[in-house]
Amino acid sequence: MENFCAVTIQYLDINQGEKINTLIQNNQLIYNINKKNNSYSVDFLINNYDLDLSDLIYNNLGETFCIISEDDYTSLIQLLYNDNKQLINYNDNYYIMSIQNHFKFKGNENIVDNVRKKFLNTIQKKNTLK
Repeated sequence: MENFCAVTIQYLDINQGEKINTLIQNNQLIYNINKKNNSYSVDFLINNYDLDLSDLIYNNLGETFCIISEDDYTSLIQLLYNDNKQLINYNDNYYIMSIQNHFKFKGNENIVDNVRKKFLNTIQKKNTLK
């Protein structure tokens, strides 16, 4: 059985992520990685005060839940701390802004599907109570 992680990822779409990476490359934005409990997030410092971070980033965040291998999770965390100082393009789908590990488990395809369904059901129940 393989080791997996159930994670929530906050992300920017490809176009917005590329804009942010261009600003980083031009030294208009600098970022640090903030680790809090089981969550890693990108925190920005502005070198160009004409930039509106809400418009560029925070109003454009999406969120997804996924189950990935523990090796992939470890690789993503290492990439966050990479010296290249670029946002991580995840499978050409989106750019990662934060990743939170909810729990790790051993499993096969059936166990992964069951965990995904139970976790999503729990999230849906919590959202309907709000």
